[in-house]
Amino acid sequence: MIPLEAGRLAEIMEARLIRGSPDRIVRAVFTDTREEIPEGALFFALKGERFNGHHFVAEAGAKGALGAVVSRLPEQPLPPDFLILEVTDVLAALQRLAHYVRRATGPFLIGVTGSTGKTTTKDLLAAVLAVRHRVLATRGNRNNEIGVPLTLLELGPEHEFAVVEMAMRGEGEIAALSALAEPNAAVITNIGEAHLERLGSVRAIARAKGEILDYIPPEGFAVLPAESPFIEEEARRCRGKVIYFGESDKAQVRLLSYTSLGEKGCVFRVRTATGEEEYQLPLPGYHNALNCTAVIAIARQLGFSPEEVQEGFRRVQTSGMRLEIEHWRGFTVINDAYNANPASMAGALEVLAELGKGRRKVAVLGDMLELGERTVAAHREVGEKAAAVADLLVVVGERARDLAAGALSAGMPPDRVLAVATVEEAIRQLMNELEGDEVLLVKASRAMGLERVVQALRRWGEGH
Repeated sequence: MIPLEAGRLAEIMEARLIRGSPDRIVRAVFTDTREEIPEGALFFALKGERFNGHHFVAEAGAKGALGAVVSRLPEQPLPPDFLILEVTDVLAALQRLAHYVRRATGPFLIGVTGSTGKTTTKDLLAAVLAVRHRVLATRGNRNNEIGVPLTLLELGPEHEFAVVEMAMRGEGEIAALSALAEPNAAVITNIGEAHLERLGSVRAIARAKGEILDYIPPEGFAVLPAESPFIEEEARRCRGKVIYFGESDKAQVRLLSYTSLGEKGCVFRVRTATGEEEYQLPLPGYHNALNCTAVIAIARQLGFSPEEVQEGFRRVQTSGMRLEIEHWRGFTVINDAYNANPASMAGALEVLAELGKGRRKVAVLGDMLELGERTVAAHREVGEKAAAVADLLVVVGERARDLAAGALSAGMPPDRVLAVATVEEAIRQLMNELEGDEVLLVKASRAMGLERVVQALRRWGEGH
């Protein structure tokens, strides 16, 4: 964050400086007192359905915070020089400050959204850009109305590029994030069935994702998935250049071939405006090769050479619980437990098939949430796909019967389909079933907490 005097902060956020000197310099912000507090940091007392930051203002002060932004004055004792800035809406104040910092620092900002693959595409793109530039990229799951401003507030004058992930669950949310971040360019990874429950149709999801295109300036560009439904209609919203990526002739950056290297990743070929190019990626999965075609499209638009793109792919470090591969006691775990929808489930099952060649394959799959009227059918379809790949299927959650029904209807023997209600039951079943040379895929929607299966397997595998 760029250093700002408290008095100037008050002006930017439309706040009243109730306590402390206007000359004190704020160098960072934070919203969670459980995290390490940076020097010169200001605490934003956000309020949500399950938390209220105002209860932790005194704790923030005791742990060294410079001050706090609040919507009601704290009653607890505070350090003598502790800043208090009062606002009507703490989140709105955070967003005003983030917008100011984004404009003051002025990096070329690329917004990343889509139904699946956002985080991995963000990681890949940031790695490529970092070959030549100083880059700030979204950390963790900071992709919503709180996370995006926190990302923007990390910007400093040293950053030439920013790669900002934007998530949504409903209409208008991408528009709000885009107004805040003011992207110079955008990539939509794909349009799929995530959040059907709230939006009702894939057409509505396309419109919601397409909101980012309204904010691309005439000199900017958008990279869009050639095969996604309704994408041409959404592309008309973009005032800048439109570039398509994908598998069809329509794609200006087209994926031509894919070869799995197992756990070492993959090799794939693409066609661009300058001819065919081959790349190696240290990540498995055809869907990741598709993500790379989007990154290649952006990189080439920005003047990067194929060699620079390849170097970025070589360096990439992906975010946690996205096809993370671990080994214990002779078995392999593919931890893809961060989230799930029908498309990402299909991609993860393909990876299980690739990495599990010649070995017993186990799929531990949980509920996919927010699918609305498609809930039953989508779970059955994933179950059918799992039956074609897995030797053992363990399904977890309320919708487990639909996953199981799909697998059974596809011909999977009943003794190879285990349906359980809880994560704890899944762990017990696995401990009884594992023989020691399996490849396991663990995947479900975030709310299922299926990473607990991975944690239990890790403890068991390490002998704890």
